[in-house]
Amino acid sequence: MKNPFRDDEKVELRTKNIEPDSWGCLVEGYYWSLKILLKEILNSNMYQNRWVSYPVMFNIRHYYELSLKDILVNLERIEDSDYLIMDHNLDVLLDKVESALEEYINLGGCNEYSEREETEIINAFLIIKREMRDFVDLDNSSFSFRYPYSKSGKESIGESYLFDVKRINESFSVCRKKLTRISTMLICDKNNKIFE
Repeated sequence: MKNPFRDDEKVELRTKNIEPDSWGCLVEGYYWSLKILLKEILNSNMYQNRWVSYPVMFNIRHYYELSLKDILVNLERIEDSDYLIMDHNLDVLLDKVESALEEYINLGGCNEYSEREETEIINAFLIIKREMRDFVDLDNSSFSFRYPYSKSGKESIGESYLFDVKRINESFSVCRKKLTRISTMLICDKNNKIFE
């Protein structure tokens, strides 16, 4: 996969400089690494092996967390420097993004978008919440997918959970498409306050 940026390159986007190491690019880095990992696992007979699934689940979960934070940056809800101190809790992030999107739409932040596109943003977010449900239930605070067992020997995720990388990949693909659409719409909205 080709890196779209030179190391010293900045991309002029309306009035804001987006650095090659911006959070949006970090999100894409997790996607690219996940894409390589998924290709190898799906081409093997290991796609239902719980041990092989942990790196996939960890990358997807981190991709989701960073994508939600990237949307919050694009809505001017947090500064890039706030990233490291923000909560890792997916439920909290989903709630923050949902309320920020609703406020953005209600305050006319999507002036150049039609009502249909505003509805698309809201519906896309409902799909995102549905597709992230397993991650919220299993690893809401970013601990369970790091290792199969805690330091005390307790299982991170119970035996009853079906680790099927094919199913997980299908859900991830749906969610990624919607997250990318929302982020792109925000970045392309010339009325977005982040460009002031």
